[in-house]
Amino acid sequence: MTWVSKSVITEVDVDVDIEIEFSDVCDFIDDCDEETLEALATKITKKDVELRPLSEFDANTVRHLIERANIFGFADMLDDLKREGERIGVFLKVGVKS
Repeated sequence: MTWVSKSVITEVDVDVDIEIEFSDVCDFIDDCDEETLEALATKITKKDVELRPLSEFDANTVRHLIERANIFGFADMLDDLKREGERIGVFLKVGVKS
């Protein structure tokens, strides 16, 4: 008995839509090791995007916090600041007893 085999390789282009939310990107950054974060920072810097430390607030951030305090009160503004800080890994200790 004689066996014959044939192998065929076919390349196919496939379009796939993947939705990536901003929170997915934040979660990815939170899970990165130091080497990966350095590589990301290098790539971002090459795109002429300025990376600023968290201690520097832009005008929109200051405006948002002041408007929030004026409308809803200081406690609500601090809750908003605390929540956003925790989302990026910075914890507000105002009002926390140690």
